[in-house]
Parts: sequence; structure tokens; C-alpha cells
Amino acid sequence: MKRLLNVLLPVLVCFMVGFTASYFQSDAIESWYPYLNKPALTPPNAVFPIAWGIIYVCMGISIGLILNSKDRKKKFFLLLFGIQLFLNFL
Repeated sequence: MKRLLNVLLPVLVCFMVGFTASYFQSDAIESWYPYLNKPALTPPNAVFPIAWGIIYVCMGISIGLILNSKDRKKKFFLLLFGIQLFLNFL
């Protein structure tokens, strides 16, 4: 059960960070992003939430696997993940 929680909780944290960041970016997404001169291969807007959802699930699973490991460098990897998640939020 603990191993499952070590995977599920990071997934939820990643989604919470993503939702929080999208809250702060909602004005930009509505006001200036639609007016950018985008290339023809730009995917439709409906694809982005799906892609970010998949990315957040993968990020959460990866940190969950690190939490479940017995590696000596676990703290280092957790620190790297925290920095990466913070930069992702920004």
C-alpha cells in the first residue's frame, strides 16, 4: 500500500502544480496566445491539456519509482525533481 501511495501522491502533486500554474496563466492563454502568428503545424488547443496530463502522470510515476527505490542518491534525485517541478511551475 505504501508503495502505491509513493506513486499516487506525486502524481497528484504534479497535477496540483499544473492546475495552479494554469490558473496564473489563464489570462495570457485567453488574451495574447490566440493572436500569435503560429506555424501551420501547431496542434489544436485541445491537445495541450491531454499532453500535459500525460506528462504529469509520467513525472509523478518517475518520482514515485525513485521514492520506492533503495538508491543512495534518492535525496539528490528528489532535490532535482523539486527544482524541475518549480521551474515547470514558473
